[in-house]
Amino acid sequence: MVQKAGGFDHKFVHHPHRYSHLRKFFYNIYEKPKDVFESLASHQGTGRIRFLHPIAMLAFGARSIPPDMALESSDTFSLFRALKTVRGLSPSILEKLEPTNFFPLKRLLQQKDVIMYDEALKACLEPMVASFDPHDPKSHLSRVISRLEDSSLSRVPSNVVNAPPDRMLFRRSLIYLVADLHAQGDLVSPFMCGALCRIL
Repeated sequence: MVQKAGGFDHKFVHHPHRYSHLRKFFYNIYEKPKDVFESLASHQGTGRIRFLHPIAMLAFGARSIPPDMALESSDTFSLFRALKTVRGLSPSILEKLEPTNFFPLKRLLQQKDVIMYDEALKACLEPMVASFDPHDPKSHLSRVISRLEDSSLSRVPSNVVNAPPDRMLFRRSLIYLVADLHAQGDLVSPFMCGALCRIL
Protein backbone atom coordinates (compact mmCIF):
# COMPACT_ATOMS: atom_id res chain seq x y z
CA MET A 1 0.00 0.00 0.00
CA VAL A 2 2.84 2.40 0.85
CA GLN A 3 4.60 1.65 -2.45
CA LYS A 4 1.38 2.13 -4.42
CA ALA A 5 0.62 5.40 -2.62
CA GLY A 6 4.10 6.65 -3.53
CA GLY A 7 3.62 5.62 -7.18
CA PHE A 8 6.45 3.07 -7.10
CA ASP A 9 6.41 -0.08 -9.22
CA HIS A 10 7.31 -3.08 -7.10
CA LYS A 11 7.15 -6.84 -6.87
CA PHE A 12 6.37 -8.61 -3.62
CA VAL A 13 8.60 -11.62 -2.99
CA HIS A 14 7.37 -14.03 -0.34
CA HIS A 15 9.72 -16.67 1.07
CA PRO A 16 7.56 -19.11 3.08
CA HIS A 17 10.51 -21.01 4.57
CA ARG A 18 13.29 -19.84 6.84
CA TYR A 19 16.58 -21.50 5.97
CA SER A 20 18.38 -19.99 8.95
CA HIS A 21 16.25 -20.91 11.93
CA LEU A 22 15.74 -18.81 15.02
CA ARG A 23 15.77 -21.13 18.02
CA LYS A 24 13.83 -19.95 21.04
CA PHE A 25 15.01 -20.17 24.62
CA PHE A 26 13.70 -19.26 28.06
CA TYR A 27 15.97 -17.89 30.77
CA ASN A 28 14.64 -19.32 34.02
CA ILE A 29 15.22 -16.54 36.55
CA TYR A 30 13.05 -18.41 39.06
CA GLU A 31 15.69 -21.12 39.52
CA LYS A 32 18.32 -19.88 41.96
CA PRO A 33 21.96 -20.27 40.80
CA LYS A 34 24.11 -22.62 42.90
CA ASP A 35 27.05 -20.22 43.07
CA VAL A 36 27.34 -16.48 43.61
CA PHE A 37 28.67 -14.63 40.56
CA GLU A 38 32.30 -13.60 41.08
CA SER A 39 33.85 -13.06 37.65
CA LEU A 40 33.56 -14.04 34.01
CA ALA A 41 36.80 -16.00 34.22
CA SER A 42 35.52 -18.28 36.99
CA HIS A 43 31.86 -18.44 35.91
CA GLN A 44 30.37 -21.86 35.19
CA GLY A 45 27.06 -21.95 33.30
CA THR A 46 24.01 -22.08 35.56
CA GLY A 47 21.93 -24.20 33.17
CA ARG A 48 19.08 -21.68 33.33
CA ILE A 49 18.96 -21.16 29.54
CA ARG A 50 16.33 -23.69 28.44
CA PHE A 51 15.33 -24.61 24.89
CA LEU A 52 11.67 -24.11 23.90
CA HIS A 53 10.40 -26.64 21.37
CA PRO A 54 8.09 -24.82 18.90
CA ILE A 55 5.30 -27.40 19.31
CA ALA A 56 5.44 -27.09 23.10
CA MET A 57 4.45 -23.43 22.63
CA LEU A 58 0.97 -24.63 21.60
CA ALA A 59 0.29 -25.51 25.26
CA PHE A 60 -1.47 -22.18 25.77
CA GLY A 61 -4.50 -23.38 23.81
CA ALA A 62 -3.83 -22.60 20.15
CA ARG A 63 -6.56 -23.82 17.81
CA SER A 64 -4.33 -24.01 14.75
CA ILE A 65 -0.64 -24.32 13.92
CA PRO A 66 0.77 -20.90 12.98
CA PRO A 67 1.63 -20.89 9.25
CA ASP A 68 5.11 -19.49 9.93
CA MET A 69 6.04 -22.10 12.55
CA ALA A 70 9.11 -23.92 11.24
CA LEU A 71 10.87 -26.91 12.76
CA GLU A 72 14.58 -27.64 12.55
CA SER A 73 15.67 -31.19 11.76
CA SER A 74 16.31 -31.96 15.45
CA ASP A 75 12.85 -30.54 16.31
CA THR A 76 11.19 -32.82 13.77
CA PHE A 77 12.92 -35.88 15.18
CA SER A 78 11.96 -35.10 18.79
CA LEU A 79 8.38 -34.45 17.63
CA PHE A 80 8.26 -37.81 15.84
CA ARG A 81 9.52 -39.58 18.99
CA ALA A 82 6.83 -37.78 21.03
CA LEU A 83 4.12 -38.80 18.52
CA LYS A 84 5.23 -42.43 18.79
CA THR A 85 4.37 -42.45 22.51
CA VAL A 86 0.74 -41.34 21.93
CA ARG A 87 -1.74 -44.20 21.96
CA GLY A 88 -4.54 -44.05 19.45
CA LEU A 89 -2.55 -42.70 16.50
CA SER A 90 -2.83 -44.71 13.32
CA PRO A 91 0.13 -47.13 13.02
CA SER A 92 0.14 -46.59 9.23
CA ILE A 93 0.61 -42.82 9.70
CA LEU A 94 3.44 -43.36 12.16
CA GLU A 95 5.04 -45.88 9.79
CA LYS A 96 4.99 -43.30 6.95
CA LEU A 97 6.53 -40.69 9.28
CA GLU A 98 9.31 -43.04 10.40
CA PRO A 99 12.45 -41.17 9.20
CA THR A 100 13.95 -44.28 7.58
CA ASN A 101 10.75 -44.67 5.53
CA PHE A 102 10.14 -40.99 4.82
CA PHE A 103 13.56 -39.85 3.64
CA PRO A 104 15.31 -41.01 0.49
CA LEU A 105 18.31 -43.16 1.40
CA LYS A 106 20.15 -42.84 -1.92
CA ARG A 107 21.37 -39.27 -1.36
CA LEU A 108 22.28 -36.77 1.32
CA LEU A 109 19.36 -34.98 2.95
CA GLN A 110 18.62 -31.44 1.84
CA GLN A 111 16.74 -28.62 3.55
CA LYS A 112 13.75 -29.24 1.26
CA ASP A 113 13.51 -32.79 2.69
CA VAL A 114 13.31 -31.40 6.22
CA ILE A 115 10.63 -28.91 5.08
CA MET A 116 8.55 -31.74 3.59
CA TYR A 117 8.94 -33.77 6.79
CA ASP A 118 8.01 -30.73 8.87
CA GLU A 119 4.80 -30.34 6.81
CA ALA A 120 3.92 -34.05 7.11
CA LEU A 121 4.37 -33.99 10.90
CA LYS A 122 2.26 -30.84 11.24
CA ALA A 123 -0.48 -32.40 9.06
CA CYS A 124 -0.57 -35.27 11.58
CA LEU A 125 -0.81 -32.76 14.44
CA GLU A 126 -3.53 -30.54 12.94
CA PRO A 127 -6.55 -32.61 14.12
CA MET A 128 -5.04 -32.75 17.63
CA VAL A 129 -4.54 -28.98 17.69
CA ALA A 130 -8.06 -28.26 16.37
CA SER A 131 -9.66 -30.22 19.22
CA PHE A 132 -7.09 -29.33 21.89
CA ASP A 133 -8.26 -28.65 25.43
CA PRO A 134 -5.30 -27.26 27.42
CA HIS A 135 -7.02 -28.34 30.66
CA ASP A 136 -7.12 -32.01 29.63
CA PRO A 137 -3.74 -33.62 30.45
CA LYS A 138 -4.85 -36.87 28.77
CA SER A 139 -5.49 -35.38 25.33
CA HIS A 140 -3.15 -36.47 22.54
CA LEU A 141 -1.61 -33.01 22.13
CA SER A 142 -1.11 -32.61 25.89
CA ARG A 143 0.87 -35.85 25.89
CA VAL A 144 2.97 -34.74 22.94
CA ILE A 145 3.65 -31.38 24.59
CA SER A 146 4.59 -33.00 27.90
CA ARG A 147 7.22 -35.06 26.04
CA LEU A 148 8.64 -31.97 24.33
CA GLU A 149 8.55 -29.54 27.26
CA ASP A 150 11.69 -28.90 29.28
CA SER A 151 11.12 -30.48 32.71
CA SER A 152 12.72 -27.55 34.55
CA LEU A 153 10.16 -25.17 33.05
CA SER A 154 7.33 -27.11 34.70
CA ARG A 155 8.71 -25.84 38.03
CA VAL A 156 8.24 -22.19 37.03
CA PRO A 157 5.34 -20.81 39.12
CA SER A 158 2.19 -20.77 36.98
CA ASN A 159 1.22 -17.28 38.18
CA VAL A 160 4.36 -15.76 36.59
CA VAL A 161 4.36 -17.55 33.22
CA ASN A 162 2.47 -14.83 31.33
CA ALA A 163 3.32 -11.93 33.62
CA PRO A 164 6.27 -9.50 33.43
CA PRO A 165 9.12 -10.69 35.69
CA ASP A 166 9.70 -9.11 39.07
CA ARG A 167 11.95 -6.08 38.40
CA MET A 168 14.47 -6.78 41.19
CA LEU A 169 14.68 -10.49 40.38
CA PHE A 170 15.23 -9.59 36.73
CA ARG A 171 18.03 -7.15 37.63
CA ARG A 172 19.76 -9.66 39.90
CA SER A 173 19.54 -12.31 37.16
CA LEU A 174 20.82 -10.14 34.31
CA ILE A 175 24.50 -10.61 35.20
CA TYR A 176 23.97 -14.40 35.23
CA LEU A 177 22.22 -14.28 31.85
CA VAL A 178 25.08 -12.33 30.28
CA ALA A 179 27.70 -14.58 31.91
CA ASP A 180 25.83 -17.74 30.85
CA LEU A 181 25.69 -16.50 27.26
CA HIS A 182 29.41 -15.76 27.43
CA ALA A 183 30.18 -19.20 28.94
CA GLN A 184 28.47 -21.01 26.06
CA GLY A 185 29.93 -18.74 23.37
CA ASP A 186 26.65 -17.06 22.43
CA LEU A 187 27.50 -13.50 23.38
CA VAL A 188 28.45 -11.31 20.43
CA SER A 189 31.46 -9.76 22.16
CA PRO A 190 33.23 -10.38 25.48
CA PHE A 191 33.82 -6.60 25.64
CA MET A 192 30.05 -6.09 25.63
CA CYS A 193 29.77 -8.60 28.45
CA GLY A 194 32.40 -6.77 30.48
CA ALA A 195 30.67 -3.42 29.87
CA LEU A 196 27.35 -4.80 31.06
CA CYS A 197 29.00 -6.28 34.15
CA ARG A 198 30.49 -2.88 35.04
CA ILE A 199 27.12 -1.16 34.55
CA LEU A 200 25.44 -3.63 36.90
